[in-house]
Amino acid sequence: AENLPTIMAGRYFFMVFVAIGIALSGTMQQIAYVFMGLAAVAFFDAATYARAKAHVTPHIAAGIGALIVAFIALEGQATSPSFQTAASPSSRSASRIARR
Repeated sequence: AENLPTIMAGRYFFMVFVAIGIALSGTMQQIAYVFMGLAAVAFFDAATYARAKAHVTPHIAAGIGALIVAFIALEGQATSPSFQTAASPSSRSASRIARR
């Protein structure tokens, strides 16, 4: 138990490392997936701290922040022109005609 702060610091460092990496190089769907996972971890930590009668506010705030990032990524995927073009066969034909 006395090593818990060090273990948690390593855990959170790794999570930040993964989040930055996926944000810089991933697709919108990958970003949403990773940040939903981070939100789940934050809410699980909040529940664990609540059972121990400790402060949960930082964990809840982190979970809500991660969900906001995930929803923004999913919204960006759904409204991006490349997503709509790939999803619609008629728009692919239209873009081929426009290039001629």
